Amino acid sequence: MERRDCRTVRDRLMRSEHDGEAAAHLGSCPECAAFARRLALAREVLRRPAASADAMEPGPSFALRVVERLPKPAELLGWAALRALPAAVVLVLALLWVGVSQPASPEFKDLLSESANPDVVLTYAALAPEAGP
Repeated sequence: MERRDCRTVRDRLMRSEHDGEAAAHLGSCPECAAFARRLALAREVLRRPAASADAMEPGPSFALRVVERLPKPAELLGWAALRALPAAVVLVLALLWVGVSQPASPEFKDLLSESANPDVVLTYAALAPEAGP
């Protein structure tokens, strides 16, 4: 049987559209017949009303089981650090390359020389375009 036929029949079953072609296919395809049986059982179970609100509440051990399955904070932090390590190394290398390959501007050379005095630093800070309000 073609996979396409199985898909169309299962789609019709999900939409509750039964016709002769789907019934003939269910008779010849055991996988689709099993799917139809499971679908009918699921619909039957979901149509039953709940006994009470107490039946819907999980037991007291449910929360403990859920918390036990959660990853521990240290494990999660180590996993995240390990995943971020290659990106951090590449970023450090790129910044190092940019810092080494770019020559210092002449304005900064004067500030970094030994002859710089506080007046030159304050003047440069006052005249810098990003220093304004």
